[in-house]
Amino acid sequence: MTTTEGSSSVSLHNRLQRRCASRWLVLGVFFAGLWIYVWRVIDPRLIYDAFGIYLPYPEFSLDETCFQEAWVRAGGPVEYLAAFVSQGFFVPALGALGVVALAALLSFGTNRLMRDLGGMQGNLVSLVPALGVLALYRTYHHPLDSLVALATSLGLAAAYQAMAAPRRTTTPRRRERSFPAIVLLKHGRRVWLTVVFLAMCAAIYYLAGTVCVIFGALVGTWLACVRRRVVVAAVAVAASVSTPWLVGVTLYSMTVIEAYDVVWPFGPGAASDMDSLPLMVLRGIFLFPLGMLWIVVLSRKLPPVVRDNFVKMTSRRGAILQGLTPLALLIAAVAAVHHFVRAPHRESRFQMVHFALERQWDEVLRAARQLPGTGHDCFSRHLVNRALYHAGRLGDEMFAFSQDPAGLLLLSGDVPHGPPKFWMVSEIAWELGDFNLAEQWAFERLEAVGECPGALELLARVCVAKDQAEQRSAGDQRSSSPGREAARMLLRRMTKNVVYGRRANSLLDALDGPPLAGNFWQLDASRAPPRREDRVYQSYSEEFMLENLLRANPLDRMAFEYLMAFSLLHRRTDKLVQNLARLDDLGYRHLPRHYEEAILIHANATLEDIPLHGRKISPETIERFHRFVDRFRQWRNDPHRAAAALAEEFGDTYFYYHAFGVSGVGRAR
Repeated sequence: MTTTEGSSSVSLHNRLQRRCASRWLVLGVFFAGLWIYVWRVIDPRLIYDAFGIYLPYPEFSLDETCFQEAWVRAGGPVEYLAAFVSQGFFVPALGALGVVALAALLSFGTNRLMRDLGGMQGNLVSLVPALGVLALYRTYHHPLDSLVALATSLGLAAAYQAMAAPRRTTTPRRRERSFPAIVLLKHGRRVWLTVVFLAMCAAIYYLAGTVCVIFGALVGTWLACVRRRVVVAAVAVAASVSTPWLVGVTLYSMTVIEAYDVVWPFGPGAASDMDSLPLMVLRGIFLFPLGMLWIVVLSRKLPPVVRDNFVKMTSRRGAILQGLTPLALLIAAVAAVHHFVRAPHRESRFQMVHFALERQWDEVLRAARQLPGTGHDCFSRHLVNRALYHAGRLGDEMFAFSQDPAGLLLLSGDVPHGPPKFWMVSEIAWELGDFNLAEQWAFERLEAVGECPGALELLARVCVAKDQAEQRSAGDQRSSSPGREAARMLLRRMTKNVVYGRRANSLLDALDGPPLAGNFWQLDASRAPPRREDRVYQSYSEEFMLENLLRANPLDRMAFEYLMAFSLLHRRTDKLVQNLARLDDLGYRHLPRHYEEAILIHANATLEDIPLHGRKISPETIERFHRFVDRFRQWRNDPHRAAAALAEEFGDTYFYYHAFGVSGVGRAR
């Protein structure tokens, strides 16, 4: 080799090294930035707290039974792995690492398959699945089991292609002497690869579900376009498509529809858990690797001149330009996802759930203010009222937010029956002191979503509280009782949880340790009075519930404020006036603003003198009432125009809600 040829070879080697280093630097910066973005902007803790409420609960516990159940059904191992990874979302940085690692696996798997077909190594297009994963979590969806299944399919497809690739040998063949051996070896290898492929199809269906169809399509494309074995490729695709039917129906006794809908975003069950846009993104991620393989194949049909010019154009770039240009494109893509692929309503609701679990009530109200009036539903309104009560502002600021009667206690038949209702009703019933209702809806939650730690802890608290109520009424102070034994059983189940196991152990220690007074389990006598009745009602309305609570304990301030809120929402000013006598017993020094407004409306309608028990309505409220009435008279015959004209000034008052049935449209006070 001449000196010129040697220097040319060294120069080419150095350029390849620089290009490889630049590519890995870009990938490293991109995925590191993606991790920080998911951690700090999306905050996986919001997703974790929404499990079992707005998202399916990924049931995972350190229990042999849970492990065995996962390995006896199709797709169970992937679901078990996804549930395990989901526990890391409790720690935002760890959850973000799991999301980014999965995005990297999908991108590298796609890149490897494209490279085997002759695509450009390190092509930025292969990072599109990572951006798709970012879009899914930007809209606060969590199809982790489907994404893990797809990553499994891509990995095994790449492994099969590596095994089935033709072997390179430098030993010259001796056709006349070793021809029979070569033929035998060649056919034996084909049989072995066929067996491996069929075994992989069955294994993928068992591990990850219907994604085995994607595996077959990827392998079939490679066989047809690289190995030029079109018939074998068609057989491979047919075998992968028939695998769910052969394995699912025959081995697992599924129906045909069930067999083809295992961890699969194209089946009828997936649409019920995800919104339309993220569902389309998820389906696009599944189809993207196969689509890119066909694009690479079709690009081979381009004229050689076009391909050569493209290669020359890319090779002329300097090392710095080769690094900065892809990085700039990736940053622009992430910025586009951030600004255009959003679900602000869903994000605000997740924040409200998170802050309610943390009992940060001012933060719940801050998140609620980010929702426009049309973005509220009965569940967000319920959390708003609960936060207002705990912040001491329910009677003053209730109608500064969007309201409707169904959102107060969620017992109306108009409220959708599902996990959000189960969680919220059980929590508010416990706070109000209705143990039976809290127990009923906590069990509903367990039946619907699985053994989530929140429901187990609440049931344990209900069991102990009902026991203490019975003992208090009977004058008995036994250390062992059926309620405590039931609580121990529930907490032992909770100890299997990876995240809340330590809390369950501490609660068990507090429960078993003497005495109960002064610790977590002590029943607050002023909030939750003893009730010995255990009855089931076919119709259990808010008014009936709250009046029963006040009848049992006239000092139940929460039940009183919710009863007054119920009267306001149903425009029953007469009921509100009847309960004003309770203000003295509960220690109210002043009338809350909405009570004042309702009293003025009732007095104006009935022309009655209403006893205020030494309290006075503020001059500001009286002046605002007269101003509202005067302005309302101008549009008495045009209520729509009146509502629009009065919204800015009076949209956060009870006057406006009583007149138009709408609230939360005025300026903040």
